[in-house]
Amino acid sequence: MQLIEDKVTNSNKNKPDKTDRAFHDWYRFVLSYPPQLVRKYINEFGLTSEDILLDPFCGTGTTLIEAQLQNIPSVGIEANNFVHFSSKVKTNWAIDSDVLMELSKLINENTLITLKKQGISDDSGFNSNPNIELLTLTNKQKKLVLKNSISPLPLHKSLVLLDEIDNYKQTEFYKYFILALGNSLVYQISNLRFGPEAGVGKIKTDTFVVQTWFAQMKKICSDIELSKKISFTKSESIFFDSRNLKEVLNGTKISAVITSPPYPNEKDYTRTTRLESVLLGFISNKRISGNSKNS
Repeated sequence: MQLIEDKVTNSNKNKPDKTDRAFHDWYRFVLSYPPQLVRKYINEFGLTSEDILLDPFCGTGTTLIEAQLQNIPSVGIEANNFVHFSSKVKTNWAIDSDVLMELSKLINENTLITLKKQGISDDSGFNSNPNIELLTLTNKQKKLVLKNSISPLPLHKSLVLLDEIDNYKQTEFYKYFILALGNSLVYQISNLRFGPEAGVGKIKTDTFVVQTWFAQMKKICSDIELSKKISFTKSESIFFDSRNLKEVLNGTKISAVITSPPYPNEKDYTRTTRLESVLLGFISNKRISGNSKNS
């Protein structure tokens, strides 16, 4: 037994169990700690629905989701635009999943029709022969992302999909569409690799874009359906600077803190979320601050 345990690497220890994928996999920061660790601490602390759990560096919401699943009130603070956005969406299950799925199907179909008219395929084989000039990032955007982080054809397909998604900007469903695209971009569509620093791996001439996004939307809708079968309390994710906790908590009594703070090693934590943050409009310059347009 000891020999088996010794073979478990740190990277595997930080991965969610297969049973912990719900909600967490909507978008997960590459440096996130595993849900089972949060659950372990919650149990050891003996937290109940009468307590309030704080994560002052909540990232993509691992602590908040686990607290929510165990019916424990929680508050998270995050200063990174896209990361905060993801934690806010991932803990909001009060949405009609049937309507969300129907709109997702419509976006999927309309995007594929548009691409087909442009001579571009998102099917197996990718026999694309574009008859238009491909959409691309602006020069300003290109300066913000890693070179070759996404190939021209997948980028074009992503931007066409984003244009279709933008038709629902004024609806409550929009944020789920955007988060699904953010997840798809960084983990399937792009050329990025993480170890844990962001870098460029194998360059993909083409890859599934619309199909990848639609599969992610199916997962989100399935998880929301799952939430209807459990009792949970709402978590709160706040876009703020944790150095001013007193200001944002305003006297709220905190029972426990579970967090992983940023380390003083000059690491640029925005680098690992740069592509999706730029392409989806969360940042527009290297001074990453201010409110997200999608919050």
